[in-house]
Amino acid sequence: MAPGNSFGTITVNGAFSMAAASTFEVEVDAAGNHDKVVVNGTVNLTGATLKVLAADGAYRNSTDYVIIANDGTDSVKGKFGSVFTNLAFLIPTVDYAGGTGNDVVLNLERNATLFQDVAQTKNQKAVAGALDEFPTNNPLFLAVLNQTADGARQASMRCRARSTRRWQARSWTTAAMRARRCWAA
Repeated sequence: MAPGNSFGTITVNGAFSMAAASTFEVEVDAAGNHDKVVVNGTVNLTGATLKVLAADGAYRNSTDYVIIANDGTDSVKGKFGSVFTNLAFLIPTVDYAGGTGNDVVLNLERNATLFQDVAQTKNQKAVAGALDEFPTNNPLFLAVLNQTADGARQASMRCRARSTRRWQARSWTTAAMRARRCWAA
């Protein structure tokens, strides 16, 4: 089930149930926009899969997305069996008693994956290693944080290319040291 193409809302008047074999696909963006189901009845999630499709952007860890707005006093029954996202460095967490106390709320939080963990080439590893040491509030750190694994690899290659043009780096060690300057420029 997907509530919309680029942030839609579906209203269910009655019971909303998702079985273990079903998938709830939710699109979100860094500005807080997201797909949503508004339920005027009971909510039962019996091991369904939640698939979070995050658009490009600078996500904050504190952004909540009410993905299922439950109207009444009845609590959500069951939980998602698995939760996935396309972002490499943010993990989705789900609160089944969020919002007004009985809504399903999604939040994206930093996981333990280092930028170096998704790097494939020596160049990418050099740049990623430098970025892993940046302060977590640095705009360049945040730009890579909010990427898919492929996006992070491409970002490190763009920086490496800039680094090569500017300084004509000859070794991986030099490239890593200069990558810090590249991101600061």
